Amino acid sequence: MSAPTISTNALYDFIDQYQFAFNSFHVKNLIPHFAFPLQVIHKEACYVYADSSKLEAVLQGGMQFYKKNNITSVAISALQKHAINEQLAFLKIKLSFCRSDKQELYHCHYELILRRSKHKEFKIQCMINADEEDQARHLF
Repeated sequence: MSAPTISTNALYDFIDQYQFAFNSFHVKNLIPHFAFPLQVIHKEACYVYADSSKLEAVLQGGMQFYKKNNITSVAISALQKHAINEQLAFLKIKLSFCRSDKQELYHCHYELILRRSKHKEFKIQCMINADEEDQARHLF
């Protein structure tokens, strides 16, 4: 049995598109990067979003937090990536939140399970928040 293969370019394309959507700071641009139901796991809690409506509200709160703290850009880098099978991939990312002068205010890590859609595009099916609240605490 051969190891599953997913093009590294496909994963980098997903990261580029997700980063571009993030940097628009418009929730409507981020939502298409998620598959529903979406599971989001934090240290003490787990949320399942059956559709985009509740997730939009959560993301909107995040966008307001970024504006309040003068965050103007987000850089996303892949730390780990591998195919689970032909339809699923694991991706560990670092998000760096920066001011307009490119000074990093904080960074955090997420682990993502990506699933290919009917159109062969990757979408986030599960997000594990490794440390964002801890890393951003000094901004609260």
